[in-house]
Amino acid sequence: LILGYWAEMNVKDESIYRHAVCLAPMVRAGCLPLRLLAIECGADLVWSEEVIASKLADTTRVFDPHAETTNFVGKAGQVVFQTHRAERGRLVL
Repeated sequence: LILGYWAEMNVKDESIYRHAVCLAPMVRAGCLPLRLLAIECGADLVWSEEVIASKLADTTRVFDPHAETTNFVGKAGQVVFQTHRAERGRLVL
């Protein structure tokens, strides 16, 4: 799933990856600060950390105006996933 304007593109179209600078998916990496740093350094695409779909589906989306992030919060109050507007069109979840 690519969030933002690329979501409307055919993901099977490999041209979106051609010549792209990417922060590749990594084990235990891909948290918001690392993704934002990669974008600041010129990354075209960044991958999120691994999130279990059923866990994400059971969250509430909450905007944090102080951090300017959208947080997906679980029932126990823990942040399951976090994104920032700077990632729009670049985040692969």
